Amino acid sequence: MLALFIPTRPPANLAALTAQANSIMLGEAAHGGEVLRHGPSTPALRALDAIHDRLESPADRLLRHAGARSSYLVLPLFALANAGVVIAPDVLEGRGMLVLAIAAGLVLGKPLGMLGAAALAVRLGVALKPAEYSWLQLAGASALAGIGFTMSLFIAGQAFADPGDFAAAKIAVFAASIASALLGAGLLAAAARRFADRAA
Repeated sequence: MLALFIPTRPPANLAALTAQANSIMLGEAAHGGEVLRHGPSTPALRALDAIHDRLESPADRLLRHAGARSSYLVLPLFALANAGVVIAPDVLEGRGMLVLAIAAGLVLGKPLGMLGAAALAVRLGVALKPAEYSWLQLAGASALAGIGFTMSLFIAGQAFADPGDFAAAKIAVFAASIASALLGAGLLAAAARRFADRAA
């Protein structure tokens, strides 16, 4: 609905905007030695903001401001509501092993399968690991692959004819997706820290 009302406009003239920004910066640089100057003037900042607004399309601006809310709040609520996930204690009664098996398949099986296949391909000489990323980064990306919702629920719906089993499978998929997201984010953060320490 929101996309229907996003205005369109022709692409910005980059050469003209670059020349305008350069003239503003040169004008500010000419006053840089003044005693009371501690940075760009307010009119210069406003002019640069106007240039930035002209460079960024309305759709990109909307995506920048609403993207996080949509991705991390609206979309998960929409998915949960449409998936019909019933979170109740009696749903899991007698189905502990089923929940553990589904969670283990997503949280452990998918990452181990991806990482193991990649390592085997490199070991056999079928593929080459680029030097730009580490095995820890690949492990983090593999862990993120455990986030499953639509396709996981579809497969669970085909596999479990009993409504109670299917309800427990939904909770398992939801819990495993959260665990996979946390595990993947943690591994990627650890890889980033290790890279930063090595660079320092």
